Parts: sequence; C-alpha cells; structure tokens
Amino acid sequence: MTLEQENEVLRGSDSPKPQTDRLNLESLELMKSERLNGSAGSAQRDQSLLGLGFPSGETLLASFGLEGSATKQKDTKDQKDGGDKKGTPFQSEKATAVEIEFLKKVASPEQIEKVKGEINRLGKDPHEAVLDATKDKKNRVIGLGEWHSTPNGLRTLAQTMMGDFKKEGITHLAVEVQDKDQNMLDRLAKGEKAAGEELKKIYGNLGEDWVRMISEAAAKGIKLVAVDSSTKPTMEEFARASTRNSDSMQKRDSRMSENIAGILKSDEKARVLFVVGSAHLEKGTEHKSAATHLQDKGYAIATFGAHMEGESENITTPTLVKSLSRSVAIETGKTEELKRFPLFTGKDSTTLGRHDFALFLPQNSALKFSEQAHGKDSPKILPELEELTKAKLGARNMADSAPLIERTTDLAKKKFGEQSREVAELYERFGHASKGDQAANFYLESMAIREKLDDRNAYGRAAGLVVRVNEESGNSKEAAKYFNQAAEHLTNQKNNSAEGIKSFLIYTSNFGNILRTSDDTAEYTKVLENLLALKGKIGASTFDEHRSLADIYNRQKQPKEAEKHYLGALESASSDTNLFRVRRDFGNFLETRGLLDEAEKHRRANLDLFGKDKQDFFSANTDLARNLEKQKKDNQAEEIYRSAMKSWEKGVTIDNPGEVNIEFLTSYAAFLKRTGKNDEAAQIDEKAQFSQLMYEGLSPRFRRESTESREKKLQQAMPLWERGASNEAQGRLYLQEYAKLLEFIEKHNEARRVTAKLK
Repeated sequence: MTLEQENEVLRGSDSPKPQTDRLNLESLELMKSERLNGSAGSAQRDQSLLGLGFPSGETLLASFGLEGSATKQKDTKDQKDGGDKKGTPFQSEKATAVEIEFLKKVASPEQIEKVKGEINRLGKDPHEAVLDATKDKKNRVIGLGEWHSTPNGLRTLAQTMMGDFKKEGITHLAVEVQDKDQNMLDRLAKGEKAAGEELKKIYGNLGEDWVRMISEAAAKGIKLVAVDSSTKPTMEEFARASTRNSDSMQKRDSRMSENIAGILKSDEKARVLFVVGSAHLEKGTEHKSAATHLQDKGYAIATFGAHMEGESENITTPTLVKSLSRSVAIETGKTEELKRFPLFTGKDSTTLGRHDFALFLPQNSALKFSEQAHGKDSPKILPELEELTKAKLGARNMADSAPLIERTTDLAKKKFGEQSREVAELYERFGHASKGDQAANFYLESMAIREKLDDRNAYGRAAGLVVRVNEESGNSKEAAKYFNQAAEHLTNQKNNSAEGIKSFLIYTSNFGNILRTSDDTAEYTKVLENLLALKGKIGASTFDEHRSLADIYNRQKQPKEAEKHYLGALESASSDTNLFRVRRDFGNFLETRGLLDEAEKHRRANLDLFGKDKQDFFSANTDLARNLEKQKKDNQAEEIYRSAMKSWEKGVTIDNPGEVNIEFLTSYAAFLKRTGKNDEAAQIDEKAQFSQLMYEGLSPRFRRESTESREKKLQQAMPLWERGASNEAQGRLYLQEYAKLLEFIEKHNEARRVTAKLK
C-alpha cells in the first residue's frame, strides 16, 4: 500500500482527495474536489517587456472578454446578491430545471421545493448558529464536519470564530491528524511554517486554509490536538475503506472519541472544538461515529455537517447549494423534509438529518466569512480571495474569474506594491490554475515583474513557464519567440546569471529537441543557438543542441555549419550511446559529400565501440559494409557481412530490436544478389522476411493491430521457420509467443501444435 493510499484510509470515506495545481490524485470517496492552495499577491507588467511585444494588463483582462476600465466598475455576483441582509430569502423556493434534472433519482419537484422552503424559513447565519451552540455550556464538544477541499467555507468560518471559541471556553482544537504526528502540531503552534508544509504533504486533503485555521487557534491560546488513529489499515481494510461502516472507519472513530474523552476527563473545564470529516460526526447511523461514541460516553456534542459545491455525480447537496444567495445553517431537528433528504443519489441511506445542523456553504462562503471578519477591502481577505479566484480559473469559469482576478491583484498591489515578489508569485499561482493563453499571460506578468526587480532566478523560472505553456498548447512559434527573448536577456546579464539560467532550463532544456523535426525556420535555429550559449555559461552538456543544429544545417545545405556542430556533438558526447548516434549521423553526412574514406573511420570506430552482444552491433556492421560497398571494396564488405552473420546465427539478435536485424539481413541479401550469389541471397532474404513477420506479429509497436492481423503474420512466418529462416534463439521465441497468442484467442489445438515444435 502506498503512503497516499494509507493516508486515504486514515482520512476516512468522507475525505475526497484534492486536485492540486499540478497533480491530480484520484479519490476513492464519493465526491471530487479541487484543492487550490497559496497566499495572495498580484502584479503589474514592466514596461521593458511591453517593448518586446508582451501583452499589457489590459490585454490580459481582454483575454477574459472584459476591458480593464469596465471591469473595475463590475461587481461579482457574490457582491451584488445582497446575501448579508437579514430577512431576505436564502434562495428562490421554486425548483430550477437543473435541480429537478439532477435530483430526479431521489426527489420530486414538490419535495425539492419543500426543502428549499424549509431552508428559507428555518435558516440562520452560520456564525450565529455555531456561536449559540458554543455558548450552550452543556455541549462539551462542538463538532464541525467538512468535506476536505479548498476553497472551504467551514475552515474559514472556524478561523474567524477562534476568538469567540476562546471566549466561550473552548480549550482544545481536535483535528483529523494521526496522533503520532502531534509533534508537527506542536511545532506549528510555535510558529514553524515548515510544520504546516509537512502536514500538507502527508495529508493531501489539508490545504492552506486548514493551516490558517489551526494556526489561528494556536494564536488564540487554544491547544492543538491530533486525535486520529495511528494504526495502518490492512490491504483488506483499505479495499473497504470507502464505506462508512468499514473496519478502518470504526476503529478510527473509536480512537478519535477516546482521545477526545481523555481531554475531557483530565479537566472538567475542558471543551473541545472538533474539526473533522462530516461522516465522523453523523448520528443515528448503523456504524458508530466518533460523535456517537462520545455521546455514549456521556458527553454532549453539537454537530454541524457542511455541504459545499463540488463535482460529483452522486452527491445531492451541491445542486441545492449553488442556488443559495449566501451561507446558511439549518437545525435539522426542526425540519420535516430536509432531515429526510438523502445525501447520495445511490444506495447509501445517509440523510441530511444525521447532524444537528446542516451547513450549506456556497463556493464563495470562505471569502464572505473573511470579508465579514475583516472588511471587503482588508488585505487579510487575500488568501480566501485568491483561493476562490483559482477555483474559478480551474473550472474555466472566465466570466466569474476576470473580476476576481482584478480585485485580487488590486488588493495585493496595495499591500505589497505593484512591483513586488508577492505580486509576481500570485500571477504564477494563477498560471498554475489556468491553461493555454490565460496561463501564458499570467506567467508573462510574473516575468515582467521579475525582470524589473532584477530577480534573475525567479525571472528564469517565469520565462521558462511562458515557453512551456505555449509549447504544450501547440504554439511552437510563440514559444520560440519568448524563448529567444528570455535567453538573450539571461545571457546578456553580466553577473550572477547562473541560477536564472538553471531555472529557465528546468522548463526549456528539451525545447530544442522538440523543434528538431519542425520547420527549419530561423526562429527555431536561434533557439538551439541560444540553448548552446546558455548551457555554455553554466557548463551543462551541449550534445543534444549540437546534434540538432548539425541536422538542421545539413538539411539547409550549410555543410560548414553542419560539420562544426557534428564535431561539437562528438566532443560533448558523454555516453557510448550518444557517441554511436552522432558518429552514424556524421558518417552519413560525410558520405553524402563523397568523403567515403573519412566516413569509414567513423564507421569502424562505431564497430569497435560495441561488442557482439550489444544492441547496435548489427547497425555498426551494416553501416561499415555499405560504406565499403560504395568504395567498391566488395571483398572487405563481404567479410564484414559474413562476420556479423555468424553472430546472428548464434542468436545475438534476440537482444536486438527488430528493425536492426531486418535492416542488416535486407542489406546483406541485396549485397549477395548484386555480387551474383543469388541462391545465398534468397536464403538471407527469407530470414529477413521471417524477422519482419515475427517483429510485426510480436512487437509492442503493433499492439494497435487486431489480434487476427497479428495472428495472420505469425502464421505466414511458419513455413519460413520450417525452412530454417531463423536462428535457434529467434525461432524459440517465435514459437513460444505464437503459442501464447493462440491460447489467448482460445485456439488451443493450434497452440498445442505450435508448442510441440519446440520439443
């Protein structure tokens, strides 16, 4: 079991894995969410890059279909909905077409409208509902149940309420972290940021907002406690871990309740805020959740189950949440329809009444809670504002993204300054959350600021990202243009440019090879020349660039330049394989210019490079024999062919790729035919035909062909094999693999006949 799988089990069935900026982790859970981490910042483009033809900030906004000046006058839907006005409905009670279609498996339109009516009639502000439950001193535990994803309104709600929790007597914050990792929480409580990063790596569902939440608790004097089980689940338990009543879940719920009960027993004044996956707080279920265990132990616990927007085919609540104008808490005991409403569209019987309160939190709820706590213009809301922006970018929601981007960047500029590292970093994070032209524009913004700040290392990284995203989008010409502009800027720096070059090459060092087979434009050639210059400044290998340039100049019929780079590739080759390849290329180049004797030297050097059991042995023999033929040295050519043929007959080809064997045999047969040895040529030609049929029937390269087609080719090879058109090792491989194929397609009698030939 991998560490990620173990963590998944320890998180529980309520814990969908996140999708990070760069890595998508599949979840075993019932919901998929996107974790988009990072702190805030934004940037303004530097004028020097405008001179190079880079888009301005106005152009960036226009790429989202908005003009800069107009955008500033636009409020987001979140700002216009009047959601913080008391007494206004939380949503329309009329069931929408989307709600009806999505929820038709579990509810009629009438039932949906009754649920929506109860939300409007009984709903209250989440902050007020949680605070009221906390003020009720009989509740020794306040349980906040979340879906593990970012943006996460529940985490921000808890963060903004830590002062209230402390005031009302909360002494401990219990979290869904293995108790063996308590030391990380202790370190985080002391202000060690590295501990938060370690926790996020170990527990992939804990985002930056989770770290902010528990850090705020520690800052308010609330003790952080890891209460989850440290026991690793077995493979059998892992296979069942996605069910709420699995052995793993029951053990974890029992252990969490024991750890919390220990806190309460040790101090009669202790009260615990328990932030955990929602499933661990369900009441009245067939499995005993942590909340039920605590109740059985005599401790009162008020539970809140969060329902958030997400992308899942079998969760009912995101559809209802999307229609809300603002966040809402509903006491399920006072409802009739909502408490019976199923959480899943499948067979799971879990309902919304399993928690004392249902919290419906729209995607913008984290930002709203932060705004309520700090004000809409406070820099303190930047983390939540950025997370919402990245979520919209990740969903390719450009209409909502554009005003959020402008708002985030404007606020960041006020806090950090228009030309600041924090602002540049924000643009890069926006780029990570985007794709295509939008991502490229964000990276260009960062690149411009890095240049202005003379931040060479970060400039190289941002420039490399610009090149890579354009190349990945198929915009090779744009990628080449930006590559050359950035490369010349980096190579022209007089001091301390090595780190910037290294950062740039992390994303672009293979770009020249990608362009090798592209149109031979001056732009692409310039890329390779710039790569040579960059690598030369830091002492990196230039073999690939020399070889690629040699090929390009050869095709452009510039022999002097081509020869210069062939020699450069020979000098910089760091392995026998690279040396062999460039000698072949250079030999071909020399032969086309009629320099056969010079080419022969490189052919013989390649032959000496490899022993008879090496992969390229037959290619080296073929190259040299062909060269000797061109020089009309037939006796020497025949000697080379016959020597190699003896190795082939001993079975050396079994370790060589099919094309190498076929090329060698075909060339040898053609030589024999040209020199009048027709009978021998026919025998070698049959061996080439057999190798071709065998290769196409068995090689992974031909797996896309139908089984019938591959069987036919192997069948056609049989009479050739019977006439001896193979060496012993090749023949045995052929029969073994042919028999396997026949068994696979259930031609058992034929398979037995083929297998019998092995004896």
